[in-house]
Amino acid sequence: MVEKKMSCALEITRGLSVKMANGELLTCSIICRGFNWSMQDYVLTTDVLILNLGGFELVLGIQWLETLGNIV
Repeated sequence: MVEKKMSCALEITRGLSVKMANGELLTCSIICRGFNWSMQDYVLTTDVLILNLGGFELVLGIQWLETLGNIV
């Protein structure tokens, strides 16, 4: 599993429900705390939810968007 390759602290959760853009609900049972990643010239650290999304490696969700300011 990809989470074993990530350099962060894995934490088992009580099963968070995550609503996808298409309305589907997925259950998250693992959070990767303190995940370091880069985008262009920025290095960022965030907690990420581990979900089985097929071919996607990382999806930026509301938790990340909220760090940019108010969402209207």
